[in-house]
Amino acid sequence: MRALLVSLVVVVLLALCPLGCVTPPLVMSGGAGCLELGPRRLAWGASPVDVRLASGEHLRGVWVPAGPDAPLVLHFLGSSGSVTIPQSAQGLSFDIDDLFGALRERGYASLAFDYRGVGASDGERDPRQVPEDALAMWNEALRRVDGDASRITLRGMSLGTLALASLRERGAAPARAVFVAPVRAESAAANWVRDRYGAAAAWFASPFFARPMRVDLLAALARTSAPLFLALGSRDALLTPAERRQVAELAATRGAQVLELDLDHLRLVHAGYTPLEFEPLAAR
Repeated sequence: MRALLVSLVVVVLLALCPLGCVTPPLVMSGGAGCLELGPRRLAWGASPVDVRLASGEHLRGVWVPAGPDAPLVLHFLGSSGSVTIPQSAQGLSFDIDDLFGALRERGYASLAFDYRGVGASDGERDPRQVPEDALAMWNEALRRVDGDASRITLRGMSLGTLALASLRERGAAPARAVFVAPVRAESAAANWVRDRYGAAAAWFASPFFARPMRVDLLAALARTSAPLFLALGSRDALLTPAERRQVAELAATRGAQVLELDLDHLRLVHAGYTPLEFEPLAAR
């Protein structure tokens, strides 16, 4: 009875909007409005990065060098991740500097930006803009390695896996691609509702959700010729068990390394703030 009542409430609220007006909560506020270089970043010789988009808005991020001709990791952060200040949720701390430092010790440079409307970047939050933001980030990464894509690793977490997938759909050919806690654009919202309010609410609400971006994770995995590495959570509610099997099986057909951990989505993303044991980035 409670599940039915919750379902009805969700449907009534959604009905107040035109059909398809609801965008899943994929890009959330995070970070601070200014980008500071703390002691660790200064010690690494890090510098702020500013990329101007065709719209006139600016993406802002951080470049952490690691010596001449070092390979570069281009990071695509999760929905509320930011390069400005550490984030926290449910007692967990998400500090991108921990990841920068761990990779730098292994000889990898890092480049990461805030999406539009997040942290130090201009604009309004809108998941439909993520593919364009990702392309601008990729072009900046290419510039920093003199156009040599074989020196770039793409590494996405949660929402960032869709940013990564959008680049694969555009033909980007990195040295390798790492997907941590992948999500699917077409089902993330329904899965989110199902986890919080139950299957009935998800079923009733699904027709009211607009697809946040035209990115097909499965198609991107199928097209990827670069070595693939995926980290999945056995308790990750943003993929159904059937979707998780589908992603793992498809990745396996591409020769991917797949690591499944007994974690939910948030804790899997948290684990991704350090190089995971299966990644080629874990040791050089």
